[in-house]
Parts: sequence; structure tokens; C-alpha cells
Amino acid sequence: MEADGRWLSIFSVGIGFLGISLSASLFSLDKLSFETMFWIMIGLVFFVVLMIYGEVRSELKNIKWEQKRLDEKFKIYDRLAKIEETLKNGD
Repeated sequence: MEADGRWLSIFSVGIGFLGISLSASLFSLDKLSFETMFWIMIGLVFFVVLMIYGEVRSELKNIKWEQKRLDEKFKIYDRLAKIEETLKNGD
């Protein structure tokens, strides 16, 4: 599932850059006015930044979840070590 989201983000970023390139080429052929091209580029850059932000946020959320899992494991290992120490001292 994580790979699907990553590919969707890569595809979206690619579409954004394709749109920027297409707008620039149409502007160079005098098919677009400067103002129209400017707003198209702003919108596409905003879209790309939004997709990158979503990917980074998702990655940070996954890292935070993994850290919580590791913290729980360490708590369990610590409890087991204390129980083992108690059993060794009790004998």
C-alpha cells in the first residue's frame, strides 16, 4: 500500500512538471499570454509542492509509528530483564 502511494506521488509530480513544460513551450510559441502561463505555472508548482508535502508527512507518520513500536518492544525487553534479574536473585 505504501508503494502505491509513492508511485501516485511520483506520477503526480511528473504530471506537474509536464504541465509546466507544456505551458512554457506554448508560451514560447505565443499560444499563451504571460499572465495565463504565470497562473498555470503557479497552480502546477502549488500542486507539486502539495504532493511532496503529503509524501513527507506520510513518511514522518510512518517513522513515528515505527518509533512507538520500537519503544514498546524496549519496554517489554526491560520488563523481561527485570523479571530475569529477580528470578536470578531469588534463587
